[in-house]
Amino acid sequence: MSSITELIWFAAELAVYVAVGYWGLGRSTRLRRLGAMVGGIALFATVWGLFCAPQATYPLVGAVKVAVEAVWFAAGAVAFVTRYAPRLLVLRGGGPAPRNSDDPPVGLPATGDARSSSE
Repeated sequence: MSSITELIWFAAELAVYVAVGYWGLGRSTRLRRLGAMVGGIALFATVWGLFCAPQATYPLVGAVKVAVEAVWFAAGAVAFVTRYAPRLLVLRGGGPAPRNSDDPPVGLPATGDARSSSE
């Protein structure tokens, strides 16, 4: 492989680690955030180091290697999207789902609200 190709693969690998770490920031408590960030990155690094790295302990070949790499990169993309999706919904005009069936959708007044009865 050329050095440019290796550099692109390395940058993509680092992007997956950043996405998994960013996903970990979405956890509720400080301890969960730390555990998800460190644990997620460690899990992804272990899988990559064992099976996909150029100097892998158990190198895969052919279609199996392509499949593992595809799943690995897709999981990184899913981690990023699941962390970033709520922001996309708000920017698009949507919002979080109602907490229970009695709550009105975000942005609409409640049934007994003074604003809705004045019309």
